[in-house]
Amino acid sequence: MNKVQEVSLWGRELKLSVVYDCYVGEKILPVQREALQRILAHWDVVDGCKEAVISYCETRDQERISEKKIENIFKYVVPQQLFIKRIENVHLVYLMCAYRFNEDDGIAVEFTEEQMTQVGSQNII
Repeated sequence: MNKVQEVSLWGRELKLSVVYDCYVGEKILPVQREALQRILAHWDVVDGCKEAVISYCETRDQERISEKKIENIFKYVVPQQLFIKRIENVHLVYLMCAYRFNEDDGIAVEFTEEQMTQVGSQNII
């Protein structure tokens, strides 16, 4: 079951798809529903991850970035979805983004219990 969530992120209004990590025919777990509700209630944490994403991009691909310091993150990173991981008793949400310099794996920002825990390629999932 996928839905769309309208959010304000990094100064823009966006529509992110919400994807639940479930097997075919499996119901969404209550912990997954709660994880989405809690991350939306603490959206300032997600909005605040912009500098960590910029740092990740600049560290990984500085030689390919046309500016010394990224001013417009959307030139390189486009948030696309919230992925709600299927783990008992843990609220684990990923902000999944397309990334200009890694089209295959993009960027994932991990939030555990409403705190940002890491930024990396989508392989961190």
